[in-house]
Amino acid sequence: MPKGAEERPEVVRGREELVSSPPDPQGLGRPAPPHPPARSAGVEFAEAWGVLARSLSYYPPTNDRVRLALGQTLEAYSQARDELGGDVTLLLSRREVLIGREATVLQPGSNLAWLSERLERSGLAGATFEPGLDQQGLLAFTQQLLAGYRRTLLDPEFEQAASERVPCVVPVQQRFEGSFKGGADEHE
Repeated sequence: MPKGAEERPEVVRGREELVSSPPDPQGLGRPAPPHPPARSAGVEFAEAWGVLARSLSYYPPTNDRVRLALGQTLEAYSQARDELGGDVTLLLSRREVLIGREATVLQPGSNLAWLSERLERSGLAGATFEPGLDQQGLLAFTQQLLAGYRRTLLDPEFEQAASERVPCVVPVQQRFEGSFKGGADEHE
């Protein structure tokens, strides 16, 4: 058997192995872990809004980074609206984001964790974004959110006054349920 004929099955088998598992990024002879599952359009929208808000905290609305983030956020919103069939309600806590029926754990230091902190300090749990949301509405609501957060940093006792309602965005107020007694006797 010629030497090339003997090597050919090994080369083909090697190619099949490479195709069936991702390459080893560290060269240790182990395949890389499988790629994470694709995120929903709702989570993509939440991430994009986090990037937009963070960009607006550093740059004016006319900055190229903000304009790019705004376009990407509206595109992600459109896809989320299509996926969810209408309004897109985004709820954030310290640990997770809930969009539709999907909950995703927040990663420390992520744009979503950063956005969650700003919502919480502004007394909001999230927002519902309605069909018809446009650049002006998304910018106005995000800027109101950031202004409220900055104000609470200056005056921790500040309770955000009702801002002018932004068309197609309905803020979701935080709700506290249960007792604030902390184990105190009910008769006191």
